[in-house]
Amino acid sequence: RDLHSFPTRRSSDLQIRPYGASRRERNVRWEMMDPFFRFWARFVLPYQANLEVDLLPETHYDRIVKPMLSEHVAPVFEDLVQRHVRSEMGYLAGRWWGHALHTLRRTEQRSSEEIDVVAGPTERTVKVVGEAKWQRRKLDFNVLHDLRRYKIPALRQAGLDVADEPEIILASRAGFTKAVSEAAQEDPKITLLTIADLAS
Repeated sequence: RDLHSFPTRRSSDLQIRPYGASRRERNVRWEMMDPFFRFWARFVLPYQANLEVDLLPETHYDRIVKPMLSEHVAPVFEDLVQRHVRSEMGYLAGRWWGHALHTLRRTEQRSSEEIDVVAGPTERTVKVVGEAKWQRRKLDFNVLHDLRRYKIPALRQAGLDVADEPEIILASRAGFTKAVSEAAQEDPKITLLTIADLAS
């Protein structure tokens, strides 16, 4: 079966907007919301003819799936962190992307910003921001630095009502560097989450 014949839900399930954006927002992305559907469309559909003839599943996994599996799982990890925020804090939560600060764009230092987790009690308010990293290395201080220095200011520039000191959530598959752990110990506004925290 081709992609268009694969059973889907409403087309709106595939369209996402940045957190806080209106329905008229043109800066949309198309994304398959079901992780199984995403896996099938990425790793099975393009190779279906070969799989049906003589390509061994084990060979296909080793050559195609395994090298890109972490990249494929990363959005699912981000979704888990967003769900955690909704469940624990009762906030609306989603991703945000948009222009970098105008001063940085003019000098071509940064063109755009993305934040994995943005949450608040209403669609235009931001009380929580966060990053979720599904990688083998520990989450380092640069992630926290960029969030504070570039990304939160970009949210304000976009017109969202951002708290003076939003809570920061950092989630990591591999844990955190010493600098990040120390920053979290010193600042009660920073929460560190591991896979075990999300699974509990």
